[in-house]
Amino acid sequence: MTFSDSLVMVQTYYTGEKEILNKYRYSISPMKDLMAQCVFTPHNIKKLTDHIKPSIAPNYLDEIYAIFSIAGYDYNKSFVLYKDSMLFVDLLPNHIVKEMLRIHLNLDSETYIQTIQSFFKKKIKIVPIATTNFSLLPIGSNTNKHTIWINAGRVTKTKEKRFHSIITFDNGFQLSVDRVELRIQELMKRGFLSHGVIRRDFTFNAVHPTTHLFDFLNVSSTEVTRKILKELLYRDIPDKHGDFLARYESNHRLLYRKLIFKELDIEE
Repeated sequence: MTFSDSLVMVQTYYTGEKEILNKYRYSISPMKDLMAQCVFTPHNIKKLTDHIKPSIAPNYLDEIYAIFSIAGYDYNKSFVLYKDSMLFVDLLPNHIVKEMLRIHLNLDSETYIQTIQSFFKKKIKIVPIATTNFSLLPIGSNTNKHTIWINAGRVTKTKEKRFHSIITFDNGFQLSVDRVELRIQELMKRGFLSHGVIRRDFTFNAVHPTTHLFDFLNVSSTEVTRKILKELLYRDIPDKHGDFLARYESNHRLLYRKLIFKELDIEE
């Protein structure tokens, strides 16, 4: 089946309002043939979203697999992928991620980023955003609207091509990103450690120091996740339990103080 034939089939399903979940959330089951042969990008995904109606907001509570802006709409609309469904939404990816952080953990994104950065020896500019159940990794700047966000815990394969790499998720969706495979896997490791920091402070189960991080994070068992996590244990999560919350509160107070001084036009 050709790409065009698959799109016709998808259009038939969605025009007839079949396989629609929760109004504007669409099942990806009609896309199986399309996903098997097509590697999606912010450009060609518009051919798919042309056939579905946009929503005003995603479902923040369900685990997100990927978020990226759509080229044909001046990058002001986003495609959101879940395990078994997809959404086309009138929001930028970085707005979605900030709101996800607020809803899941009641955290401010600026303070969160500053706090997570403190857990790494070298200052990092690409900062994963984690909840207790999953994390999203930016392939690019956290603030750039062109940045693609991926759920590293659901990646089954990374494959390097000449000018890009292909990421495959455990639901079969394939996504092209402008990074070499080694860099993607380095960022995935950072994502897993950041997820560990958050999960350690926001869950209350006793965990043995020698528990594998693979088990602690409850990621999909795939060739790439096993490769990255095979030597990492719970004790390899940077610093100690409670450090994130303590540092976050301290950083939040400092940022709030600076904001007040700025509003009052007072120099510190």
